[in-house]
Amino acid sequence: MLSMRKIAVIMPFYGKPHLAPSDRPDNIWDVTIKRCKDYKIKLQGRLKELYCEAKRRVEQIQKRLEEQKIRAVETYEGEALRETIEFEGRTFPLLNIINRLARVVHTRIIEERIIKHASPILYLMLPEDPIMFLAQINISDILGLHDIQTAVPLGAFDMACESLSIAFRAIHKGDAVRLILASLTKAQGLLSYNDVILHIDGTGISLRSIENGLNVFQRREDIAAFLGRRTHGWMISSDRQLIELYENYVISKALGLDYLLPDLQCGFWILRGSTAGRLNLIAHRFEIELDIAIELLRREVRFTYVDVIPEDDNGVNKWEQDSSSNEWYKWRPYHIDKLSLIETKLKLRNICKGIYSMLLSAFKDFVKNHQDDLKSTIGVQIPKNWETVLNKYEEHVVKYIQRGAKGCEDERKSVKYPKIVSDDYRRWLNEQLKDSSIPIREDP
Repeated sequence: MLSMRKIAVIMPFYGKPHLAPSDRPDNIWDVTIKRCKDYKIKLQGRLKELYCEAKRRVEQIQKRLEEQKIRAVETYEGEALRETIEFEGRTFPLLNIINRLARVVHTRIIEERIIKHASPILYLMLPEDPIMFLAQINISDILGLHDIQTAVPLGAFDMACESLSIAFRAIHKGDAVRLILASLTKAQGLLSYNDVILHIDGTGISLRSIENGLNVFQRREDIAAFLGRRTHGWMISSDRQLIELYENYVISKALGLDYLLPDLQCGFWILRGSTAGRLNLIAHRFEIELDIAIELLRREVRFTYVDVIPEDDNGVNKWEQDSSSNEWYKWRPYHIDKLSLIETKLKLRNICKGIYSMLLSAFKDFVKNHQDDLKSTIGVQIPKNWETVLNKYEEHVVKYIQRGAKGCEDERKSVKYPKIVSDDYRRWLNEQLKDSSIPIREDP
């Protein structure tokens, strides 16, 4: 069994509110309090007093808004931002208190209950909190920070022995994860095959998945990376499940695989330090998981899937399984980001003017022929109006991406994908997938 040298855990709470209506438990306050109880974390002294006062204020907000029949998450978040707590002669925003409790509780859970045999490096990324990085950096690197498009430097930089401590605010998930990976591999030296860099989304996925993943990591010395696989519900709306499946389908077809890559976008993944240091990542926002998966494929890294455990074994976040009316407005830019990244990484631009419409047509046939298999084998919940969803996706995402593309018209016989991976690696992937996925080789 392989021993672990250093362990780093990245846990982002991106896209999650601090407060939400009582039947929408996927928010930072409710998740923190539930995990505090589940893992029997005892708060003492000033922290316990802060918790009691925060709990009282949260209950007041929830009761008042529920009486007014207000359901918008944005309203709950706005109330948390506006509310303040007087404590020991100082004034604290309620939102900051929730972040502080979340940070203390999750740090203690990971260090005391989950990773007991080592002292992990922990990056907990909470909304409204600055993120601190340690970097081996020079002047050219500083001038090149514009590549981190969504990062706004916060405060002064502390320089010591060529290491620079940098605090950022207003930074999106992809940029934050890339900066953390650079910090871990370049400044903190997690470059060994025995080093572990683990990422788990702050909500939705049970923290027990960390233990399971590390156990697999130790047993499988031949594997350099592990991707989470959501087999018991994808913890997102059925519309988004369908679109993620299409994105995975595009990648599988572009690589010439015989089987569908079942999950490339789960918020749980593990990299060996030596693997993380090789990845050329460019994602800025929520396309970071796709970026990592595609880099593993392009660099022919041998990886395997690890089943993730939902927060609730009976089906986490049931309220998210139905697509909301404003979801398309919120997620359209992210769908565009993801398809653009696929196009860039797999060199699909201009190989065929209507490549994505062509693939979408083939994907519709694939869904029609494999609806039952998709649920039983991959765990995807296909929406009843799936054809309408895909038509809307084509109109608002695919056509936007294809504007200005050159190349052949939609003649399938003319399409030739660039060769991204070797034949040996493709055969290895097909062998790994044949008993746990769905064949796509009969598709055009």
